Amino acid sequence: MRAARMWYVLTIVLIVSMILSACGATPTATPVPPTATKPPAPTNTPAPAAPTATKAPAAAPTNTPAPAAPTATPVPPTATPVARKGGTLVIGSATMFQNLNPFSIPGGQWMRAFRFTLVRLINLDENGNYLPDLAEKWTISPDGKEYTFNLRKDVLWSDGSKLTAKDVATTFNLHCAKETGSNKFSILKSIEGCQDVFDGKTTTASGVQVVDDYTFKLKVAVATPGFFFEMPNIVIVPDAIFGKMAPKDIATSDFVVKGPTLSAGPFTVKSFTPNEQIEFAANPKYYRGMPKLDTIIEKKIPDRNTRLLAFEKGEVDIIDDGLTSEYDRMMKLPGITALPYPSTIQGLWINYHTDAPNPDDPKYVAMRKKEFRQALAYAIDFEGFRNVATGGHPDLLVPRNCYWTNGISGSGTCDASLNSYKYDPEKAKALLKQINWDAKWEIDFAPYGLTPGPEMETLQQMWTKVGLNVKLRGLDPATFIAEAYEKGNFDITVLGLAPNANMVDFYYRFRCGNIYNSKTCPSCYNLVRYCNTEFDKMVTQANTTADPKVYEPLMLQMTKIWNDELPILVYGQGRAFRLVGPKVDAKTIKVGNNYSWEDVHLWSLK
Repeated sequence: MRAARMWYVLTIVLIVSMILSACGATPTATPVPPTATKPPAPTNTPAPAAPTATKAPAAAPTNTPAPAAPTATPVPPTATPVARKGGTLVIGSATMFQNLNPFSIPGGQWMRAFRFTLVRLINLDENGNYLPDLAEKWTISPDGKEYTFNLRKDVLWSDGSKLTAKDVATTFNLHCAKETGSNKFSILKSIEGCQDVFDGKTTTASGVQVVDDYTFKLKVAVATPGFFFEMPNIVIVPDAIFGKMAPKDIATSDFVVKGPTLSAGPFTVKSFTPNEQIEFAANPKYYRGMPKLDTIIEKKIPDRNTRLLAFEKGEVDIIDDGLTSEYDRMMKLPGITALPYPSTIQGLWINYHTDAPNPDDPKYVAMRKKEFRQALAYAIDFEGFRNVATGGHPDLLVPRNCYWTNGISGSGTCDASLNSYKYDPEKAKALLKQINWDAKWEIDFAPYGLTPGPEMETLQQMWTKVGLNVKLRGLDPATFIAEAYEKGNFDITVLGLAPNANMVDFYYRFRCGNIYNSKTCPSCYNLVRYCNTEFDKMVTQANTTADPKVYEPLMLQMTKIWNDELPILVYGQGRAFRLVGPKVDAKTIKVGNNYSWEDVHLWSLK
């Protein structure tokens, strides 16, 4: 059970960490944010129309690539269509949101509710390829600064009114308004005139343009790799409600407090009890067809054992879980289906203490040397560690030694030239001797969570064997932001990162001096106080282009720097499961790198 706990705290930390965007940087990714294999290249090739509920979607044409800006091949969803059977499906979750603010979506569970109820310009398939949603086709200029979206004409709000480009423009203009409190402003501010809206000079950004009812255009002042990448995270809200609402009133509106009062997605919100339960009802006006289910209920069951027991008894039909110690028991349940999907990329975050009151302390000076970090890596018997971490199922933790892999995201395989730091305790000892490490120096190993699990104790023991004096303690989640981000009160901690995160933006957060401060820099993220001026130059260059031929080589070079200097010692990627109960037709449910809650209109009971 203690091993299992670690997988959950990593997910929680991810939600906390990905809310924080770089100070003055481009985007923040959502904790279970979307993924894309590569950003899209400009094209005039129309994406295929989304499928109807009565027949499977046709294959999409491949976009013609161009060298400068982002796009990917739109590929239609692959979930298996079945006859409508109605009924109610129940999801058991560890948490439940307090509100449903479409302009401040911190993580996966919030986004799931909006994917059930609203639409986006574009979507993603289970492999991270871009798909049409509200936009049936799109064009990106060669310089990556102009995005034209041609909208479907058959998308209706649940009251029967048409969804048009006016709704889309209202959505983006409100994201620019300061009083809206959008957590997407850090990337959307690159839209021409968005900063003017934020500063109160106007209410409409010049780069947000309605060409006609079904053509919408965005113009950005500076091309970035993450702008289009963020589009699947922007849900479109109704102008009929928000066009008449002052930005300051959004957070207390019925739409936010009670849930979307108009829906364009497959479901509407039937009832919502904050921090407890939400109930969705099928939307018969959904443009892809009436959902196969009548109702979906998602209820909060915070205790993991209680949640697993409810699934075992058939009280809930779907849960997501890392399993670990419960793997064998759950796999033996009759009629259940376990759908695997990649979980967080896990790493040891090692503090440089560059802003400590005593930065010249001999211990801190030694910790900043790459030999210390490499010694930590060589001291880890990964096979032994992951056997403990996964409750005897090591295949649930896949070896990995990088964050970025290709394109923008971390979905894929790490470069083969990276050092895997194969277990070599003698080399670890030699490296520590090389930097005159004093065995009396105490290392504060503080994983997130009140009580470290046995896998953390295993790491402590491995480091002790090479002569390190490691003290293990839990880092209270309630004070993690203040203690770790702001004060830097740790030597080593453990955090997870979603593989579908915007890795260009993630690297950008580790610029010199970009350290969290609740008053002066509340959106800074350089938790380990890392500073490399050459890295800064490269990541700044990568963040000011939409051309993958420019930023991909820079990302690879920065990845190699990190693999050598190890500000974060990446060691593996978890594997989680969607457990589907016997009443559900599991063939209708697909999971992937951000595909976990897509095509919900096709979900069905047996």
